[in-house]
Amino acid sequence: MWKDNESSIDYIDFEYIADLVNKIVLSDDLLPASIGVYGDWGSGKSSIMSMSQKAIIKKDNKALTINFNAWLFEGYGDTKNTVINCILDSIEERVKEKDTLIDNLKRLRKSISGFDLMKTLVKNSSYIISSIINPANLVNVVPEASADILNCIEGIKEKYEALTSHQSLRNDISNFRREFGSLIEESGISRVVVYVDEMDRCLPDTVLEIFEAMRLFLFNGKVAFVFGADERQISYAIRQKYTDSMFESEYKINIGQEYLEKIIQYPIRIPTMTIPETEIYLTLLKCSKTLDEERLNILKEKCIEQLRKNSSDWLLPETESIVGSENKEFVLSCYQVAKKISRLLNSGLNGNPRQFKRFLNEFEMRKSVAQIKKITIDDKILVKMMILQYVKPNIFADFIDLYGQRTLNAHLKDCLEDNNGGKDKSIKVQTNSIKTELKKKKWQDDEWFKKWMDCEPDISEAELEPYFYLSRNSNKVFNYNSHIKLSEAVREILNAYLGENDIMINQAQGKIEELSESECNSIVEELYSAIIKGTAKKNINAVRGIVGIVQNKPECLECALKYLRMIPAKIISQPMIVHVGALKKINGDEINNLISEWKSEIKNRK
Repeated sequence: MWKDNESSIDYIDFEYIADLVNKIVLSDDLLPASIGVYGDWGSGKSSIMSMSQKAIIKKDNKALTINFNAWLFEGYGDTKNTVINCILDSIEERVKEKDTLIDNLKRLRKSISGFDLMKTLVKNSSYIISSIINPANLVNVVPEASADILNCIEGIKEKYEALTSHQSLRNDISNFRREFGSLIEESGISRVVVYVDEMDRCLPDTVLEIFEAMRLFLFNGKVAFVFGADERQISYAIRQKYTDSMFESEYKINIGQEYLEKIIQYPIRIPTMTIPETEIYLTLLKCSKTLDEERLNILKEKCIEQLRKNSSDWLLPETESIVGSENKEFVLSCYQVAKKISRLLNSGLNGNPRQFKRFLNEFEMRKSVAQIKKITIDDKILVKMMILQYVKPNIFADFIDLYGQRTLNAHLKDCLEDNNGGKDKSIKVQTNSIKTELKKKKWQDDEWFKKWMDCEPDISEAELEPYFYLSRNSNKVFNYNSHIKLSEAVREILNAYLGENDIMINQAQGKIEELSESECNSIVEELYSAIIKGTAKKNINAVRGIVGIVQNKPECLECALKYLRMIPAKIISQPMIVHVGALKKINGDEINNLISEWKSEIKNRK
């Protein structure tokens, strides 16, 4: 299995995106700068920022790189101050031997405290002025207050107004920016690069506070902010904050997108992986579990070199000289599997590397479960069924339903025949079920499903129950249970006895003879299970069902007696005894013994 986080190895030739980031970061004339690495969840944003950071450190040993996980700090105080202090803490660690610069840092920290104070005072200014330092209010409270006290309070008020004036705030912010720029120059730090990740997980207020913190540093000094986020999520967060904005309501302007375009100077978008890139990614990912790091890196370089020569049809390069003869067949098998599944996975999972990795992890877990439970499976069929479950869960649920009706394989043959032009009409499924026909139509209209059906292996004659069983913990649409192998006729009879409609029960009674012994035994088992779980609307009807099964299929008596004897004493009633008594015609001794046991249990219960 593979760790579900950012990768330190570029399996998909996305290193050029990190190079684009670094081209901006290492250009002094472009700093300060804000850079957005945009992509969906799992598209590789964190990996690209990690590659960028390693390359920066390697090329410029005087650069200071800082990682800030926005989501990690959410809910633990003022996010804006946390970002600012994180930057200042990192600088302090670098210049801790220089006393003069430490003093400068202390002044910057005091400035931050001043910003907080002014923000609080401005926010509450009307309350503070009217309730605390308004001389008229004090005169009303203390009529004998002297003129000296009133003059003193007037002085406090003037200082307060000067402190909270917009001009004072502007001056303090300008001073902070100037002093921070000077600090970077004097520290010997060539540039400060702040990597901000996980912003798209944050609440709107947190997103805006991070951007506010960034604005303090974007007017002076060699500073770059690199944001890894889903552009749509950040835009949506901003819109949520300004949902009542007149620009949104009156001018129909997307305030989220407008805000983002103004604050992020260099947007860099991660492209969706192509099918050849998916093939390389899956091949290298599987090879990484066996090959050592040196061989894997050489193989990766050769694969990417081959891809750049032919980006539309990637072929595995010669491998024996790279991985050794002992690993040649293994690498080839990884490549073959990747080739078979990449097209379907890529279109179904939108070229998302994190989703591919999770798919492979789930595949390995299901294989392990099969080995532990000694379930025989075919790896190729498992992969094919998992792809369907991941990409088309509704069709997968249809498969389960049709499997329960014992018509799935016939329908799959039917679909294959349709895909091949409908030459052999003998395999067409005869059904009057409108619901089933609608399901077939849904499949036939789905181009992806047609491609899935045509790809190897052919599953139209395979026994698929093991694969449904292994899917049960990963599929919200389906929870595996014993109903899976019950035919439609069996389920109809079972549902009648689990209900309370006598007409349906009488109709069901007449259909029991058409069932096999094993199907009848399944109904007995399910009726007993419903009594124990309390899911039968009337326990007496469930017992009637067991009795009806035996009356029509005497060979089921042994199974019925087994479950009737296990019914708890607190559930047994006199009407149940009456119904069971009808089976004396089949085996009087066994039924009399059962009734005696039940009567004894009822007596003891009293």
